[in-house]
Amino acid sequence: MGGNALKEITTRRVDREEYIKIRDYVIEKISSGIANHSFVNRRILDIPAYRTKESFGDLDILLETFSGESLNYADMIHGWFSPKQLVTNSGVYSFDYENFQIDLILTPTEYYDTSLSYYSWNDLGNLAGRIFKKLGFKYGHKGLSYIFRDKDNQFNSFAEIVVSKDIKKIIEFGDLNYEEFIVGFDTVEQMFRWVSKSKYFHKDIYLLHNRNHISRTRDKKRKIYNEFRTWCETAQGLPEYPWTEMREQDGYAGKPEFLQLALKTFDGFDIQHCKILSQHENLLRVKQNFNGEIVSRITGLQGKELGVFMQHFVNSIGGKSELIRNFLHATTSGIEIQIKNEYAKFRTLQ
Repeated sequence: MGGNALKEITTRRVDREEYIKIRDYVIEKISSGIANHSFVNRRILDIPAYRTKESFGDLDILLETFSGESLNYADMIHGWFSPKQLVTNSGVYSFDYENFQIDLILTPTEYYDTSLSYYSWNDLGNLAGRIFKKLGFKYGHKGLSYIFRDKDNQFNSFAEIVVSKDIKKIIEFGDLNYEEFIVGFDTVEQMFRWVSKSKYFHKDIYLLHNRNHISRTRDKKRKIYNEFRTWCETAQGLPEYPWTEMREQDGYAGKPEFLQLALKTFDGFDIQHCKILSQHENLLRVKQNFNGEIVSRITGLQGKELGVFMQHFVNSIGGKSELIRNFLHATTSGIEIQIKNEYAKFRTLQ
């Protein structure tokens, strides 16, 4: 996505009329081609851009996929389009057709609707994502997610769960207008107006010097993002939510009231939240008797070898959940015996 994945060849921009012709042909070719390899019907849609966009640098196609299938998309693309270059990156197949870049985005069924919503309307998902990040959540192609972080170290995450895939509830949670989003946008300014109507909006959270390094490096190259920052400088009457900190911090968890609001808003989130916190608290208790210092004292291992054995031990016992279950109420001496016995076995494998 983005029109610059193909480095070995030169691609071109096309006007709207040619874009529609290429889009219709490519989608039909892929759809009929897959039908010859799979009897399962699937959704295949182009990702919409604002409707007055005059020229395009690439075509983004969202293709529904199913678990367990074993289709060779690279071979099929070569057979259908004979591209000069084909690049694969995290489930995205980028290739050229008539010197125009096509991005085929493979998307599991469970995330198809959320992916289509997040990727639609150019960079709007990214702009809205800044608001959700300030609320303490992550908005992306999987929907709305929550990242759990240690109380003593907010930058140390230990779990991430999908809070909701209900687009209406997600958008309204960010105080954004769902009906306007569904209708879509004719112009870039309509998109900008939409995201800036949220009561949680403040233009300063989009300033590059308030972004973290990764976000700043990525977004300073994005045309729509930079146009939005310029637009904010002259737009009148924009909300200015009183955030105490405008900078983006990797570990920023939002104000507690937003977490409480989410727990009440999204069905099942409260149960997931309690379960993850309970598991983590139990793991911290277990680590009092199973940690690098203790294992090193028992085995004599240090450095990389110590880490390899500890991972081996966790795997041998059945994973982290089983480690917690077995060690949570075990005695110190009992844990030491298990470590010694497993280390003896581990040595025979070396």
